[in-house]
Amino acid sequence: MNRATSLPIDLPARAVIVSIACFWIGWIALMSLRAALLDFAEPSDLLVRRIVAALAGAALTLVFWRGLRFVRSDRPVRIALAALIGAIPATIAFACVNWFLFYGWHPPASLAADVARWGYVRVWRYAVIDTSVSWFFFFGGWAILYLFLRAAARSAAAEKASMQAQLRALRYQIHPHFLFNALNALADLVQTGRGDDADRMILDLSALLRRMLSEDDGAPDIPLADEVDLQRLYLALEARRFEHRLRVEIDLPDELADTPVPRLILQPLVENAVKYAVGGSHAVVTIRIAAEADARGLLLVVEDDGSARSDASSGFGIGLANVRDRLQVVYGDTARLVAGSRAGGGYRASIALPHG
Repeated sequence: MNRATSLPIDLPARAVIVSIACFWIGWIALMSLRAALLDFAEPSDLLVRRIVAALAGAALTLVFWRGLRFVRSDRPVRIALAALIGAIPATIAFACVNWFLFYGWHPPASLAADVARWGYVRVWRYAVIDTSVSWFFFFGGWAILYLFLRAAARSAAAEKASMQAQLRALRYQIHPHFLFNALNALADLVQTGRGDDADRMILDLSALLRRMLSEDDGAPDIPLADEVDLQRLYLALEARRFEHRLRVEIDLPDELADTPVPRLILQPLVENAVKYAVGGSHAVVTIRIAAEADARGLLLVVEDDGSARSDASSGFGIGLANVRDRLQVVYGDTARLVAGSRAGGGYRASIALPHG
């Protein structure tokens, strides 16, 4: 498994530290609230000791976390067992720290009477054994929460890695399809004796492929302006073959230029327009690429004014199936592809993407 798809073995350290801090700050707040509701006369000395105890407890929880990192299983039963077993030494250690802070080291007047009456040994037994029960569930609860959050994070990472693998496979499916069409275009130029145009097309094709492949190892999304620019280069390449028969219109508002879209999502639609509209006609054909935003999200359109297409090209070819599959993987049912003949002639394919 490569670095890009390897699964994390733990939650980010910052998230763990924040969870520990929240637990112990919450404990200080609850104990202070308890004292206020029960009208306990608490000197400020007790609050200071409680804060020191919380700091010690947080340090013990960090040590506990380092031990929990060795638990590799994500099964609920094993997670619970590991959390509860690991909580035992943490509980005993904190109970001893708690006893020392409140009874062993200059106990406040409200607690010194208990020490004088029962003696250090009996008070130690009571304080450690009795408080260990409550502290056991405290440490165990945090550990179970941590392990389940880690399991959820690993599951999400696995799902993301699977989705990226599917998208990568679908994107790579585009490349041979694109090359097949481009090589056919080159063959047409050679057969018609247009050697100079064929030479220039080879250079343009090389530059386009270099850009497509160099960008293909990056993030699955790219700015809409970059995606449209790739299609502009491709159409410029095809224009060498069709000369005056191919016209291109681009309508991309400036405010949508940085909107992220799936890489090469327009490529199959543009290829279809060239293959069926321009290649299947001797008339001048205009291919239009447009983008617009509304309250529902982003709408991408690839349309042409060529002759009507056959049913074989109306939405069940490799290109359109690839686009539909990619939209399903990334967006589920919140995105859609609609393709079909235009009322006034030609063909229109539109992709509706949700916000975000």
